[in-house]
Amino acid sequence: MSKYNVTSTEKYAEAISDLKHQFKLRFSDFKANEIYFNLFSIPFSLPVEDVPENMQIEIIDLQNNKVLKEKYNYVELSIFYSKYINTETYRNLRNNALRMMSLFGSTYNCEHIFSRMKIVKSKNRVRLTDSHLESSLRIASSQIQPNINKLVSEKQCQLSH
Repeated sequence: MSKYNVTSTEKYAEAISDLKHQFKLRFSDFKANEIYFNLFSIPFSLPVEDVPENMQIEIIDLQNNKVLKEKYNYVELSIFYSKYINTETYRNLRNNALRMMSLFGSTYNCEHIFSRMKIVKSKNRVRLTDSHLESSLRIASSQIQPNINKLVSEKQCQLSH
């Protein structure tokens, strides 16, 4: 009986070790780009010497700007970078922010469309062709709102004879 426990313990230990290794591999990009994530999320708390050289002047200027620091404390990050960080003064910081925001936006869009696809192509609708599925996904993921009143006004009612 103890032999069974040892082998099952070893099996779980190996699985956990493999899981740790996979996490390390998958999240190594985050560690490598940590300074850029920090530049985006905590720009007023970073030591200037930790910032890449091409951004040091911008971060010094930003950290000494009391108005921007106040805005940073009261608005969302996306609003802070889009509304208060101008391209002329903070070109590198703004480009970094755009890169950071787009990283997770594209993941969100993929997940969103995949979820829609699962809804559209359920077990009751297995006969959908690829072109019908594509059209349904375009409609489901579109941000365009139809103008129903205009569409209705352009239709001619069918008159009885």
